[in-house]
Amino acid sequence: MIYSGFIVSWNATMRRRLLPLSALRAFEAAGRHESFQKAAEELGVTTSAVSRQVAELERVLGGKLFSRSVRKVDLTEEGLQLQTSLSDVFDDMTIALRAARERLKQRPAAAQALTIHVLPTFATRILFPRLPAFEEAHPDLPVSLTVATGQGTSRRQNPDVVIDYSPVAPDDAGSILFQEDALPVCAPHYIGGADWGRTLTPDDLLKGRLLSATDDCWDWKMWAAFQRLRWPAQVRLMQFETDDLTIQAALAGTGIALVERRFILNELDSQRLVPVGRQATAPLGYYFLRMPGGHATGPAKAFSDWLRSVVRDLDAPRDGR
Repeated sequence: MIYSGFIVSWNATMRRRLLPLSALRAFEAAGRHESFQKAAEELGVTTSAVSRQVAELERVLGGKLFSRSVRKVDLTEEGLQLQTSLSDVFDDMTIALRAARERLKQRPAAAQALTIHVLPTFATRILFPRLPAFEEAHPDLPVSLTVATGQGTSRRQNPDVVIDYSPVAPDDAGSILFQEDALPVCAPHYIGGADWGRTLTPDDLLKGRLLSATDDCWDWKMWAAFQRLRWPAQVRLMQFETDDLTIQAALAGTGIALVERRFILNELDSQRLVPVGRQATAPLGYYFLRMPGGHATGPAKAFSDWLRSVVRDLDAPRDGR
């Protein structure tokens, strides 16, 4: 670049990454105001700082940009050309920054993750197979899951949504997803075939090996009370950590599991598990959804509405039944 008094050498010192931007800002302001003092007031620095920045720029360029007198500074011809070019550049930068800021204002804020605490069997049997559909419908909503028994984790992490279970109806009836429809099931070979299982009475079931995922086998005891059966003095019992494990044990032919019907629809359809006993189902506890933070709208509500639609689909008639 050539200005009429000197040559600007565009070498490694003047590469874009080494441009003396502070000096250029100080020079442009001083040239626009034709005053180091006014430039200093605009930039929020001292007058001597502006003077040093301009002197440094002149050193880099190899020539004078101002002619100085006691009372004022005037741009040289080369300085005027540079100041005019820099003013245009800074104006363009200001316009670009303003446009970027407006675009960022209009862009929706990045969604925070929707945090969900869910019980293991509900997660594996209902949520996991269908969660990709929810994420596809809400691509900008990341989902974070905690799968654990009990409520301790949910209290520590303060999730947006908790899917929980209670043997009694929760205080808020509107939070109920569904009442448990407990169904005794086993592998057909455990009882000699599906037809044989249908002929058994509820009382017969208590003579088999019972699979349970509850403390003190209270699910089977509640089931027996609903069936108006006396709980035997001794039972053959195998206990597990989760309902999903009782289902796996039943599939292996280990015994009879008392399972929420919605968890095993596929196994019932394929007859890998068969109901045991005539009219042996029992409405036991409740699966419910709560929002600890009180979120009534937004991502938590979107998930709640979606999950309720999933339950409606599960309860819809299957294959004409």
